Amino acid sequence: MKKNKTKLFHKPLVILLFSFLAFPVFPQNYNLLTSFGHFQNAGTFSINSKGIIFVTDLETNEIFALDTLGNILNYTGGFGWQPSAFDQPVDVFATSLNVYVTDKNNQRIQRLDNDLNFISELTTRDKGNEEESFGYPLSAATSSLGELYVLDSENIRIIKFNMFGRFITNFGSYNYGIYALKTPTKLAISSSNDVYVLDGKKLIRFDQYGNGNNIRNLDTNFTNIRIYNDIMTLNSTDEIYMLDLRDPNSFLSKLFLFGSALNYPIKAAIVFNNKLYVLTEDEISVFTKN
Repeated sequence: MKKNKTKLFHKPLVILLFSFLAFPVFPQNYNLLTSFGHFQNAGTFSINSKGIIFVTDLETNEIFALDTLGNILNYTGGFGWQPSAFDQPVDVFATSLNVYVTDKNNQRIQRLDNDLNFISELTTRDKGNEEESFGYPLSAATSSLGELYVLDSENIRIIKFNMFGRFITNFGSYNYGIYALKTPTKLAISSSNDVYVLDGKKLIRFDQYGNGNNIRNLDTNFTNIRIYNDIMTLNSTDEIYMLDLRDPNSFLSKLFLFGSALNYPIKAAIVFNNKLYVLTEDEISVFTKN
């Protein structure tokens, strides 16, 4: 069921982040502007080019659409297996037209429009083609060409589909040598259609054809990765880092956030319109750079 709600409550909020990585890290300072939200157990979020924020709630199995002021525009979901119902919506990825929800325990990717109306679903586990079959997906995102990449936890690989949901290829499985995935958790895609995967304490990069071409060793167990306009954010439950993919000479930046006490754990972080949006279990906090 899709409904409208009023503006969520606001309350002011911090965090001082420390970590050590196996490559140069430079600090950046951010100050709190505002916070809003009242989620029960937020999972992750995505922001589209229109400035609509889409949040998954793992407790209620709902998807919320909010504006950047914290007003709820729509929400849909609830536990179930029918269209627009979910069983552990562990990831969400939004474009200017579509919202892709990784519906883990229903073993499918649901596609909604920006008003959270159901459009279609992608499920392949029972189709009989092992090459395209995925089970218990963990993450999904589209490229600039509209191709959909699904992180398959059952077979530990990434599966690529075209914009019509037809299978193209899979990659990252056990026969990929040093680029074989072991314990992947999330993926994200750059504007050049490189696919970045968090895999334990590694950040693995594949090109759009599935060829592995870079591995970064990490000293922190990051739990989420987001890319918006080629600004990558990585976060653990209590740390956030940022990397500008547009600059080949940029280094990972450690973010210091000031304002008030942050409600851990951190679920995800996104840089949008020069502001940093940080999602915790119950709210979104918005920061501006010093």
